[in-house]
Amino acid sequence: MSLIPYSCSESDNASSINILESEELNIEVNNELKKRKRTNKENWTRVKNKRLRMEGQKYLWSNKTEDGKIQQTSERIARSLKPACKSEACRKSTKRRCIEFSERIRKNIFHKF
Repeated sequence: MSLIPYSCSESDNASSINILESEELNIEVNNELKKRKRTNKENWTRVKNKRLRMEGQKYLWSNKTEDGKIQQTSERIARSLKPACKSEACRKSTKRRCIEFSERIRKNIFHKF
């Protein structure tokens, strides 16, 4: 069995160059298609409501409907500082220390928390 020498002609060379150029163009086009817009989770209503709830501001409350879908139905009011307790049980108790905190300290704790 003898081997036949392979010779490359100019027409074969030109067609192989065209194939390589078209492959490079396809690669460039594919790279452009892969670029996608990134999601901005800060604009999602669920994330917004979570942030508002953690900050103590008013937010939309969500619950499930009868068919299992989650729906935002009602609005929760913002957190507010309630008046200090002045009950007889708090005054007599040694574990509750409601009397020790002044209004200024209570407001400071409320806004920092």
